[in-house]
Amino acid sequence: MNAEINPQSIEVSAASASGEVIITPQTVSVKANADTLAITLENPVIRELVGGEPYEGDYNMTPTTSVQTLPTNGKLLARDVTVGAIPNNYGLITWSGSVLTVS
Repeated sequence: MNAEINPQSIEVSAASASGEVIITPQTVSVKANADTLAITLENPVIRELVGGEPYEGDYNMTPTTSVQTLPTNGKLLARDVTVGAIPNNYGLITWSGSVLTVS
C-alpha cells in the first residue's frame, strides 16, 4: 500500500526540553505490508516553540503618517510581517540641496 498525504493537513508534534517541536513535511509517504509500516517525511520544516503566547494580530500593514506598532513583543509569530509599499497618494518629496518640494 502506498499513500500520499496532503502536507497542509498533517503536523507532527513532539515535546522537547524547551517547548514543543512541530514538523510540517512537504510530502508524507506511507508504505505498509503485513510485517512493517514505513512513514517517510520529505523536506520537513521543523519549528520549535519555546514558550510564549501566539501573536494573533495583523501580519500585513501599510505605511501611514503616524507611528504604528504591532504588539509582538514576547509573542510567537506564525509567519513574516509584511509592510506594504508607500501608497501613491502620499505625494512625492524631493530635495534639490536647497529646496524641499512636496508634490
